[in-house]
Amino acid sequence: MVGQDLPEDLKIILQVILDTYEDIGHKLESEEKYRLSYLKLLSASWYNIVECCLYGYIDDAEKEHGLHPTKEEKLPIPFTIDLARAYNTEAKWRDERYVPSTVEEHLQLSVRTGACHLLSCASFAGMGDIATKESFDWVCSVPKIVHSLSIILRLRDDLKSYEREHQGLHVASTIDSCMKEHSVSIELAQKKIKELIEVSWKSLNEEWLKPNKAQPRELLGRIFNLSRPVEFFYMQDDAYTNSYIVKDTIKSLFVDYFTVF
Repeated sequence: MVGQDLPEDLKIILQVILDTYEDIGHKLESEEKYRLSYLKLLSASWYNIVECCLYGYIDDAEKEHGLHPTKEEKLPIPFTIDLARAYNTEAKWRDERYVPSTVEEHLQLSVRTGACHLLSCASFAGMGDIATKESFDWVCSVPKIVHSLSIILRLRDDLKSYEREHQGLHVASTIDSCMKEHSVSIELAQKKIKELIEVSWKSLNEEWLKPNKAQPRELLGRIFNLSRPVEFFYMQDDAYTNSYIVKDTIKSLFVDYFTVF
């Protein structure tokens, strides 16, 4: 499920991308030998479809709702197209049973499929005069705080989803790459991944607590707040995939009545 804090147009597009790739995986499982050629065919047209749809939704928003997004607020579009390309590369890795030789090589792609760079950029939309052109240029450059957030999400997800994903054909995770890079057991690889998470948290907190003051605190807060659900969703299990795990928590916050004394 795509994040509910995003602009409606962006949520629709991201959900379409996710649903499309999931649908491909389900439909072609029994026709594995045709999967690569199908994905190559898809890649030739999918990027143009995504781009056209994105601009189409923005145009509709301008015409039907009187919205006038600035040039800066349209900056998430290239990130969304890059996200589709990254998903396609992951599918290719999966079908070729490719395992990146190092965690660093894996993260060069997998931090992009986590979409934190896109979410960070999109979170600046609607911030008015606070989010200047320089602010959008800065967040689109994937600064240290965004990169650290992206790594935390990817590694947290891999730790909690590893067992489930390896019950069938799935793209290799950072844990697989860590095992390959260091020739270690899965237990030691998971320990190393946890250590990398701690390092990334230190980097993110440093950027939050000791900012260079080039960007307003309000904008840094938008990025920092994206890290909160990451910890929450992956605290005990992969609650992003198995969303029923957090159903009671969400219900207690937004549905159930409570007495104020």
